Amino acid sequence: MHINIQYTNKMSFKAGDKVRFLHDIGGGIISRIIDSKQVLVETDEGFKILYQVNQLVKDEKNGQKAIISNETSNPKKRNQEPADAIVKPLLAIVPGGKFNPQEITYHFNLLNDGNYHFSYTISLESASEMQFVDSGILEPETQIEFDSLGYFDLQHFKSILIQLNFFTRETFQLIEPITFRYPVRLHDLLNENNYKENDYFDRNAYIINIENSKEIKISISDPADLSQIVMMKEGKTKPDHETKHEPGNDIVEVDLHIHAIVDDYKDLSNGEIVSIQVARFETALEGAIRNKTRRIVFIHGVGNGKLKYEIRRMLDQKFSELKYQDASFSEYGFGATLVLLNDGKTI
Repeated sequence: MHINIQYTNKMSFKAGDKVRFLHDIGGGIISRIIDSKQVLVETDEGFKILYQVNQLVKDEKNGQKAIISNETSNPKKRNQEPADAIVKPLLAIVPGGKFNPQEITYHFNLLNDGNYHFSYTISLESASEMQFVDSGILEPETQIEFDSLGYFDLQHFKSILIQLNFFTRETFQLIEPITFRYPVRLHDLLNENNYKENDYFDRNAYIINIENSKEIKISISDPADLSQIVMMKEGKTKPDHETKHEPGNDIVEVDLHIHAIVDDYKDLSNGEIVSIQVARFETALEGAIRNKTRRIVFIHGVGNGKLKYEIRRMLDQKFSELKYQDASFSEYGFGATLVLLNDGKTI
């Protein structure tokens, strides 16, 4: 049974911790917890000695730096000049599996490549609420994986919110806290060109410098065809057939039938087809928003209703600020949805 103990300098110990002596040379490993005030330490020389816990600190080489509340223990440190600050928090997205919308899982990592510690709080932001993911302290030159999300998980969220506060264990320069939002863009995540060789992982990763990218700008020249990214490896691409997204357009039509997106779809499962259609819907809608299109019609057909359900679920969860309705029955029957972007009026 592990017994965790705490004392006035807020250090906790358990059997197996490597420690050093606060007022003596050397150290050892805690072999047994006696009570809340005493532990048995096996010294570097092989002797087992009873020590008071307030006479020990964790060895800094054991992964955690000691926090000593007794300021007189090292008065010189209080007068030291703060070290030059190197602040380099990174968000790293590492794909797991093939770049297939249904199969791929994204591993989200937070890295500290600077010389300051930082405390972090990470949340997922949906249309109407926040969902807590993780919090803690990340030391210099360390990293954590804070979440792992699949394609369908990501459809529920608008962004990943990361809040950081910087400090060191000694005297330090004041660094302004950072609040960073990474907008969840499925077409951005599925673009293999965003994943590069790097110094942090043994496979390609999408690395974002949080300090230099307080607000992510999506750099994609044509917001129109995620399907070209999805099918790039197999050469199954097809040019756009819908009206182009010109600024100021009153209404735009987007055909979500799979034959209008890819040429060769006979080897795709029903689930893969819906995934491509939903991704196409999201890409086209985001492009229309950026280009200030007033209204956009998505032609999804009737079928079994799965595609219509998925795009309306995404509208409710991720684009809840937008209004939508059935498109004109005389033009589309029951097979299209009209999304109102800038005027909010029905037709």
